[in-house]
Amino acid sequence: MPISTNRPKGGSPMGSFIDAKSMITPGVAGTIVMFLTNALSGSFSLPGRWVALVLSFICGLVVFGDKKLSLPPRIAFYVLNSLIVFATAVGANGIGAAASSEPAPATVNAVPGTPAPAAAPTSLPTAAPPGVATPPTAAPSQKFFKPWLQPATRMEVQRVR
Repeated sequence: MPISTNRPKGGSPMGSFIDAKSMITPGVAGTIVMFLTNALSGSFSLPGRWVALVLSFICGLVVFGDKKLSLPPRIAFYVLNSLIVFATAVGANGIGAAASSEPAPATVNAVPGTPAPAAAPTSLPTAAPPGVATPPTAAPSQKFFKPWLQPATRMEVQRVR
């Protein structure tokens, strides 16, 4: 028969705070908030910082399901958890924005290139042969990750006298 101990479920409070499982929830919630914010702000031209903040506080409402705590600690946990989810979403978006805006690293050739013969053509034909359809050019794609916390550019209105 196993010996029963009278410890609280989950171990000590500090042990459950540092536990890896306790960090999965803000990470997943922050990722969901980041994806939803980028989708909403990209599709509907909404300001990303405010969408992320509202969605973070909506995710934080989960705290009110815990009936073991009285109302003041629940409110404190609500604000704290919502800000953690917001910070996680902003950080994940910032990493994505930085990674998508960096140019690809240049490759270094170990062997120097040899000069091309002078008679070799160096340019491609500019027009397709007659009777051959040219493929349509793709429109530039919008970036999924955009910096949320940079101030929006303001258009200055000039008065006409």
